[in-house]
Amino acid sequence: MHAAFDAGYRFFDHADIYCLGKSESVFGEWLKEKPSIREEIIIQTKAGIELGKGYKGSNRYNFDPAYLHQQLEKSMARLGVDVIDVFLLHRPDPLWDPAAVATTFHEMHSRGLVQHFGVSNMNVNQIRLLQQHLELPLITNQIQLSLGHSGILNEGVDLNSDKYQSTGMTGLLEYAQTNQMALQLWSPLDKGRFAIQDQIKNPEDKDVENMLNSLAEKYNCTIETIQIAWTLKIPGIIQPVIGTTHPGRIKACAQAKSLELTREEWYDLWIAARGGVN
Repeated sequence: MHAAFDAGYRFFDHADIYCLGKSESVFGEWLKEKPSIREEIIIQTKAGIELGKGYKGSNRYNFDPAYLHQQLEKSMARLGVDVIDVFLLHRPDPLWDPAAVATTFHEMHSRGLVQHFGVSNMNVNQIRLLQQHLELPLITNQIQLSLGHSGILNEGVDLNSDKYQSTGMTGLLEYAQTNQMALQLWSPLDKGRFAIQDQIKNPEDKDVENMLNSLAEKYNCTIETIQIAWTLKIPGIIQPVIGTTHPGRIKACAQAKSLELTREEWYDLWIAARGGVN
């Protein structure tokens, strides 16, 4: 956390289930030691997943108003704050009542508990369904999008071709741009897929690794910097969510905001990561 703050990070993403709440508790202790920075940072948390509570230890999803209120209050207590800047629904609940969720959001906002709201892992229709009941705008959708997980981009160019594969997220990029909705990208480094030698499984990944190394040498940075810079070139409000706990990688990712890949470099990386097919 010290490394992130010193590197310029001011937006901190949490969830009630991360390390079973311990992540929020540790952050709360850190914030208690540095209370003056509260006004400088944005604190985001998420709720809606009941981790391991289902059949044979599976997850359940719960957007029940009472449950959301309960989880928000628990997160606030662990974080040691009296307001959450951004509150997200973590993953869709098939049994949700969007009107009831909207009422819950309005209550949280009117009580001064939450400033802004968003969603995570939702498609366009789910977002529209919730938004039609809300007076407040949904400001973000946190999704998986990276060099190694670019299906949302792929289906935009593969339409009317035999390569087309639907991600269920059709139109999400355009919706986000039209409505000034930020796209927060989880796992933007692909869990080390292109950087950790023993995770490189196939020749295509090796090609991407070589390309990343070449660009890192050209720009005098790390592979991680190049990967984050690749995501930042995607049009719209793009916010990569950095999950590493390694101080060096935290700093490297922050450097991406001052690096812009060329159009050719961006395309070459994308096509290579797709297996050389476009």
